Amino acid sequence: MRDDDLNPAGGNNDIINEEPHPNHVPSEAQVNFDRQPAHSWVQTGNTACSATCGTGRRQVLWGCVERDTQAAVPVDLCDPAEQPLTLEEDCNTQPCPAYWDLGEWSECSRRCGPGVQQRQVICRQVTEGNHSNGAVTVVTVPAELCGVSDRPAISSTCQLKICSQWQIRSEWSPCSVPCGVGQRSREVVCVGDQGDVEEDQECNLALKPDTLQNCDPGACARSWFTSLWSQRCSAECGKGSRTRAALCLLDHVSSLPLNSCEGERPQEMTSCDAGPCQKRLEWYTGPWGQCSAECGNGTQTRNVACILHDNGRMEAVHQSRCSHLS
Repeated sequence: MRDDDLNPAGGNNDIINEEPHPNHVPSEAQVNFDRQPAHSWVQTGNTACSATCGTGRRQVLWGCVERDTQAAVPVDLCDPAEQPLTLEEDCNTQPCPAYWDLGEWSECSRRCGPGVQQRQVICRQVTEGNHSNGAVTVVTVPAELCGVSDRPAISSTCQLKICSQWQIRSEWSPCSVPCGVGQRSREVVCVGDQGDVEEDQECNLALKPDTLQNCDPGACARSWFTSLWSQRCSAECGKGSRTRAALCLLDHVSSLPLNSCEGERPQEMTSCDAGPCQKRLEWYTGPWGQCSAECGNGTQTRNVACILHDNGRMEAVHQSRCSHLS
């Protein structure tokens, strides 16, 4: 056979490449097997745990290595889509030991001198520490878990300053009455440790010395006391009287009912004689007359007489002789 028979078109001898048939199966030499990636993700470590006990959280750190040699290479050589999804995990899951939670000391029970202060001491335990915000769950547990013998003190002595002291500044005053039951007083002050006088509240009020005290100079004597006799006789002439007052007193201190004194009540009136009545003038008045008006303002009059007393005789004389009398 000639070469021309193989090329009926009579063209040149170029080889024609034809597309393979869709159902054509290539030979084994032509099959391309998928190759494994040269790099892979491996866990390289963890961050610090968020809690030392009671279950915390930590981040898992991943790195990129060469698959054959396990040598670390930059992470951008590994496929991000194949990076493991585990980024966090629990850690330190063992229970936390119980501990004594100490409260603040209270104020001292006394403003000065030895006192006492208190505080709360509670046994607590952390039960969970993996909250996303970093908070922990703490519960109160029996004191036995903390060790009762190791429990810190819940009270303590305290002293803010040295207490002020009471100081007596004066002797007792004289009794307020000369007899019977009265009172006497003295000065007592509160003095600080620097010698300054302070408010009474700074000292112990229960220990303050008495500032008042009853006193009794003796029983009071009940006696009659009288005033002086009136100087003038009740009559300008002839016989009259003079008077005085009588009081029952306790040594000049207080007046008592008149029947409280022993003995007879002194006489309070005595007779007197102003001498014979000789030619003594005196006004005598008669009754008032009827008012001059039935309503409103009016006047009324009366008669007066000038009388002369002379040794028991009375004689009406001219009124001019009595004009000097009020």
